[in-house]
Amino acid sequence: MKILYQSEITGKTYDSEKALIEAEAKVSKEKKEEEARKKARAAAAKIVQSKLEEARKAQKEAQKALSDFCQEYGTFKTTLKENDYFSPFSLFDSLFEPFEF
Repeated sequence: MKILYQSEITGKTYDSEKALIEAEAKVSKEKKEEEARKKARAAAAKIVQSKLEEARKAQKEAQKALSDFCQEYGTFKTTLKENDYFSPFSLFDSLFEPFEF
């Protein structure tokens, strides 16, 4: 009669205790690596989110300064260069500006 080893972690049956231990170690190592990747991704996403918030705040301040300037002096003339940054948020800011509280 052959002795089989059942793993609670992998849910599989192994012929030897050594094979069982190796398989469980491999699975636990993969789980730890996956958790580390998830934590690193969450930290990177948090940095990106904070940078986007800073950009939105700066864009809003620039829009207010431009609006104040135009109210006081009438118009503001500028030339966009090829490498100037265009923010898609500025379109949404200007569309929803009348609805801000």
